[in-house]
Amino acid sequence: SVSISHTTRLPRPKEKNGKDYFFVSKNNFKKLIKKNEFIEHAKVFDNYYGSSKSLVIEKLKEGKNILFDIDWQGTRQIKNKNLNYKLVTIFILPPSKNELLKRLTKREDKNMKTVKKKNERI
Repeated sequence: SVSISHTTRLPRPKEKNGKDYFFVSKNNFKKLIKKNEFIEHAKVFDNYYGSSKSLVIEKLKEGKNILFDIDWQGTRQIKNKNLNYKLVTIFILPPSKNELLKRLTKREDKNMKTVKKKNERI
């Protein structure tokens, strides 16, 4: 079962709320953080992302495996929780910095400021 993250970023074309992400405002996201609703969360390039603790734990109790598509920050948070479940981590990197920039540019073609900011951090 794939974990569907909450995010504060705007949907890309063809993305559906509740299928690809749960799209929420920054204020709502911060309220969820304060209520301890996430098993992991992180701010990535001006947007917040997080995985619902209750949805994940519910699926784990049903005996389902959960696949997360998250960055290193969220992975570290989950690892540090010492849950009574086995955690397997796999990190996938692009073949080069140039390829990463090409992918980001293609994905974020309407927002070159974000791509440039990402490039400065790489």
